Amino acid sequence: MSEKERVKFSILNPFLIVLAIWIVFYFDFNYKLNLSEFGIYPRNISSLPGIILHFFIHANFHHVLSNTFSLLVLLLLLFVFYETIALSVFVFSLIMSGTGVWLFGRSLHNGSGIVHVGSSTVIFALFGFLLLSGLLRKNRHAMALSGLVIFLYGYFVWGLFPIQPEVSWEGHISGLVSGCVLALLYRKKGPQANIYKLLDDDDLDALPEEQKFWIQTNDENPEKQND
Repeated sequence: MSEKERVKFSILNPFLIVLAIWIVFYFDFNYKLNLSEFGIYPRNISSLPGIILHFFIHANFHHVLSNTFSLLVLLLLLFVFYETIALSVFVFSLIMSGTGVWLFGRSLHNGSGIVHVGSSTVIFALFGFLLLSGLLRKNRHAMALSGLVIFLYGYFVWGLFPIQPEVSWEGHISGLVSGCVLALLYRKKGPQANIYKLLDDDDLDALPEEQKFWIQTNDENPEKQND
């Protein structure tokens, strides 16, 4: 697969994931399927499939619309900059964040049962992964990406607090923790630190002439060095 084809594939995946969410919402809304029943009921054995299914289910139009843009942007950043591990990170983000909600989420509010639905668990997981990965890798592109994520979505921090009872802040915390754990687990894969090897005279003598010129040229003009 050529570089151009890989980029296209990386861009296509996020759109397909978001499209799947909208297809589910379309049928749920128009045919009154009440798919929320397939969300996460914490610590309910029959609700175990909700660990996966909750991601595709949304309560209303505002809910799915508000999640769409953040999810799409974060998925694009993940699949373009962390191409080789993006799919694994996405899948494990979904499983781990959903499991966290199933284990620790609220099951009752004012005496009524609570079902957790929506893609915000994975949104917070991607936020945590992209933020921490750049800091751990010490790669200048990954670090710049971390800065961009903070700039765009730094306000996510408010979603970690129980300010709005109808919002699954437990899902947000579970997602953020999952993303940070995945950043640690995958820190040796994908983009790595920018490291330059200093060559002594013996190393230079062993190199072909064209490579000597390249190194000498870049030594004289450090600002032109490539990663």
